[in-house]
Parts: sequence; C-alpha cells; structure tokens
Amino acid sequence: MRPALLPVLAIAGCGPGFDSLEGTETLLLGLQQQDPGEADCELHWTATGTSVRPLPRSCEGCEHAFDVELVFDEAASTVLEGCEAAAVDRSMGYAVGEPYDDGFTWLYIRAEGSGTWQPWPATVDFSKSRFAYTEGYEDYSYAGDMGYYPEYAGMYFTSWTEFSAELD
Repeated sequence: MRPALLPVLAIAGCGPGFDSLEGTETLLLGLQQQDPGEADCELHWTATGTSVRPLPRSCEGCEHAFDVELVFDEAASTVLEGCEAAAVDRSMGYAVGEPYDDGFTWLYIRAEGSGTWQPWPATVDFSKSRFAYTEGYEDYSYAGDMGYYPEYAGMYFTSWTEFSAELD
C-alpha cells in the first residue's frame, strides 16, 4: 500500500550528462470512494524526454531539466466519468534541484504551455540510470466529523502519480 495522507515525492537517479529519458507515468484518481483501495481512473502514459541545456533561467536551483512528452496509453488505462479531461497527451518539464545535506531537494514541474517551473519537495537518490518520482495520496479519509465537507464523511480520496524513466 502506498503512503497515505501526506503528499510524498521521491526521485531516484539524475546524474550529469544525460541526453534523454524513456519511461512511464501513471495517475490514479479516486473521487468520493466508498471503500479504501478503489480508484475511479487509472491513467497511463509512455514518456520520452530530452535534456534541457543550458538549464532554463526560469528554473532557479535546477541541476537537471528535461522536456518530457507524455503519450496517453488508452489500452492500458481505465477512464471513467470525471477523468476524461486528464486522459490526453501532454508536454511537461521535469527538473531536479540541488540536494541539501539532509537529503531534501526540489522537484520542479513545468506544466504544458507554461514557462513557470513550480517547486515540489522531494527526496533524491542519485544514480546514473534512473529518474523517478511519486506524488500524492491514496485513500485519504475525509474528516466529515470535523465539520469540513460533511457530505463526504466516510468517503476516501486518491490522487497518486508515479513517474519512472531510464536515463541515457
């Protein structure tokens, strides 16, 4: 089972001199789930990317950056009502910042059509062949008993992304 409640990001791999990457991205979405472990949608993409050199000035703190093309894999995906808008090809930017002494670093994401790199907290493990991250939560239980969104009390929410690519 994946970690729950708190957003978690982890990156493995990213060393100097990479020209390209190939891998996959998966997004699980569960909206108003009645039981833990349910997901309304499981979306899959194939990912290819090229290294961005020189590093973008707009990505202050970036050590490695990639332009990534995500091609939606309809055959491998489950798309139910409410998830259709996410089930498309996308162009993204992914970058890794310089790690701090305590292992904390930033993952930067540039959304399609945006020139802005947004930082996300991450844990980095440097290697010479792999770049991966995970983000989100699975089976988050709505706190309806606390007075927030009482109509969702007893329901669960999942938004979990996994990205994994081999570097070349």
